[in-house]
Amino acid sequence: HARDFADTLADYLRRLGLPYAFLSEYDFSPATVVLVTSVPKATDVDAPQRYGYAKVRQWLEKLGPSPDSDEGSLVVQCSSIGTLSDKWVRSFCRGFGARDSALRLVWPGVDFIRNCVDGYVAGTSLFLSETSVARKSTRPYFTGQLYHYRPHESGPLRKRRRAPPHIKTIYYQPRGTTEYTLYYTGSHNFSKAAWGEECRTWGGKLGPWFVTRNFEVGVLFHKALLGDQEYASPDSEAAPGKVLLPTPYRHPCDRLHVDEHLSANAPWIHTRSYAMPDQLGFRYPLAPL
Repeated sequence: HARDFADTLADYLRRLGLPYAFLSEYDFSPATVVLVTSVPKATDVDAPQRYGYAKVRQWLEKLGPSPDSDEGSLVVQCSSIGTLSDKWVRSFCRGFGARDSALRLVWPGVDFIRNCVDGYVAGTSLFLSETSVARKSTRPYFTGQLYHYRPHESGPLRKRRRAPPHIKTIYYQPRGTTEYTLYYTGSHNFSKAAWGEECRTWGGKLGPWFVTRNFEVGVLFHKALLGDQEYASPDSEAAPGKVLLPTPYRHPCDRLHVDEHLSANAPWIHTRSYAMPDQLGFRYPLAPL
């Protein structure tokens, strides 16, 4: 995987139009993560995949085993949720070795945004629209699998408890544990443009193709790359051989309700209006009292 890390980084820099030859001077053998990128590109679905969730799927086939049989949770947290389809969500979850029934989308509620350090201003960078949650094919994910972003109230991460989330994380946690089978963090939001999608045609050419549209980069941690060590949440007790990843929120357990606008369980939806002032005295769309 060290060679793949170096090749992926070189490819990403090249497609950005940046220098990359200097990478040959460095030794990537200590790398214990998989570099995951996306670039604006279409790839034949039968060819080796270098981008988006298709690359994650290829690596999980090598690293195995698939977690989809232990009834754990595939937790996805981001700062923007695109307009999705049921087919795409199922393909994305399979890319991470899980069933779509394991998916838990983590998203801030209105109360959290109203009372966070930036108030409603933070919400202008957190994108989930009424159109997206109303889409018939994916509405079940938003009505049954959308969960509160709950920051840690104690421990070293408590200082971020009022900070609005802009981090993007994905992890798989087996039921009844605080361990992570896999863990991703990077720039990818939960969208087709970021993670890629299968398309029948691209640029007038018949496929099928796997198409990514954004420039994105992140790293995938997997316990198979750690030898005798394991990854775990910050809620775990420190122990030899255990690497605690600083996930800034608690494992999701309480749902948000997209049909509620004013309750404590209402999700932040940036296309809605909120008359109750935030902690800075503003309404949303932003207007002072």
